[in-house]
Amino acid sequence: MAACSLRLSVPVLPAARASLMRQRQRQRQAYMHTTTTTCTTGWLAGDVSDPSAWLHVLTEDDREELYHATMKRAAAVGGVGVDHLNRPSVCAQLREPLACAGLEAVACRVRKQVLDGNQGFAVVRNFPTVGYRPATATAPSGRATEADESFTYGHVVSAYLGVAAHLGMSVPQNRHGHLVGHVRDERLDPKDPTTRIYQTAARQRFHVDSCDVVGLLCLRPARRGGESSLVSSLALVARLRETHPELLQVLEQPFVYDRKGEVPPGCGPHYTIPIVHHHRGFTSVYFARDFIEAAQARFPATEVPRLTSLQVKALDTLERLAESDEFRLTMTLQPGDVQFVHNHVLLHAREAYEDGGGDNDSSGDSNASSSTVGSDRGVETDSRRHLLRLWLSPAPQDQRPLPAVFEKRYGPLDARPRGGIRVDGVIPSIPGP
Repeated sequence: MAACSLRLSVPVLPAARASLMRQRQRQRQAYMHTTTTTCTTGWLAGDVSDPSAWLHVLTEDDREELYHATMKRAAAVGGVGVDHLNRPSVCAQLREPLACAGLEAVACRVRKQVLDGNQGFAVVRNFPTVGYRPATATAPSGRATEADESFTYGHVVSAYLGVAAHLGMSVPQNRHGHLVGHVRDERLDPKDPTTRIYQTAARQRFHVDSCDVVGLLCLRPARRGGESSLVSSLALVARLRETHPELLQVLEQPFVYDRKGEVPPGCGPHYTIPIVHHHRGFTSVYFARDFIEAAQARFPATEVPRLTSLQVKALDTLERLAESDEFRLTMTLQPGDVQFVHNHVLLHAREAYEDGGGDNDSSGDSNASSSTVGSDRGVETDSRRHLLRLWLSPAPQDQRPLPAVFEKRYGPLDARPRGGIRVDGVIPSIPGP
């Protein structure tokens, strides 16, 4: 017997018809978004061991185009010296996408790999750093004056912000409202629960940052150590579902996180949020054990309940899986490497490191000339491992749907941009070197 389709015809009033059309449109959009981006399997280390799957190397033509676009923007905003970077008008313009026609194809591939919901990361290599100057020294206009100037710290920051803006808008990442973070050893005590570990040389355990996407531009590597590791949190969840479903259920319940003194308006010094989330067909992971343990250390049990033995076992199991060679991808970032990571589907970590201390330590761009030392180029004379960090909020159509509990850390989820750390009365700014 042939299959038969029966459709009922029901009268619909004009107002109801418009509402029904909007509902159907939302359903179609949700269906398309889910079927094209949702993936709950993640990857194992062997799946992404070939760098060609995630490495994008800029050509000299790409670098030269980026140089001229950056110089043009610097002139338009009145300069990118340290004294200009903190001006609100300059800061706002530098957060906008930089127009580079040739680089748009690279940016598109990077955005797809980072935001596709499964791979969740990409690395751009050969990004121009301090001291870079095109070999041709000829601007598109035919004038040589612009190209005679080498990249300073301000130019690097401007180029970095402008290229990263193709993935998302930069958001503040500390209580000072800094849009650019200096990842280097500030000689802070890693055992102090109020310390942000990225400001030390200590090992940084697997974690996420409080934003959708994090970018790390390597200006200078460590003398020894400091390797970067990534793991698919979706793969960890899939394994726990198979082997320890009782522990996965624990991770789906709230844990208390310390804000470490970076408190948004109307919020308390700590907040509760589960580690594993399932929302609208998407699995997302929010994990930072350092902040969980800081809450345990800094607040009394009457305010922050002590972790149960089952919670500790769940945390230990999650970390043990992440540290295993089966799941963990490790790489060493070199000067000019930019790593972009999607926090909702990946965890990242950093090994402990030792800084250099002699004249043999390299810094700046490989094409830098010997005359590039100046007041805005102080990063060149410092032998410490140094990365520039960005926290990014993708455009709404590229954002992963998140449950309302994320508002405890991200603020309003419908904000543009969303995420980051917001403290009352602090205006977003760009720090000097």
